[in-house]
Amino acid sequence: MVGAGETLFIPFGIWHTAKSLEPTISVAFDLLNAHNFPLFLKDVWGFKSRNGILKGAAATGYAAMGGAFCRIGDAVGVQRKSGHQ
Repeated sequence: MVGAGETLFIPFGIWHTAKSLEPTISVAFDLLNAHNFPLFLKDVWGFKSRNGILKGAAATGYAAMGGAFCRIGDAVGVQRKSGHQ
C-alpha cells in the first residue's frame, strides 16, 4: 500500500495495475526514450490492431512519425519547455 506523499516506482517493462481503496488523486507518467520507444510502438500495434489492421497501421504510423519528429528536433537542438510553469 502506498500512503499520502509516498512514491511508487515501477521499472521499465513491468506491467502493473493499481486499485484505489478510497477517493484519491494520483499522478502517473510514462517516459519514452530511444531505449523503450520500439517497445512502445509494438504495444501501440498490439492494442490498436485488435480493432483492425488499418487502425493498427494508422496508429503505429502516427506514433512512429511523432517519434521521428522528436528525434529530428533533438538532433537540431530544439529546446522543449514543460507545460507546467
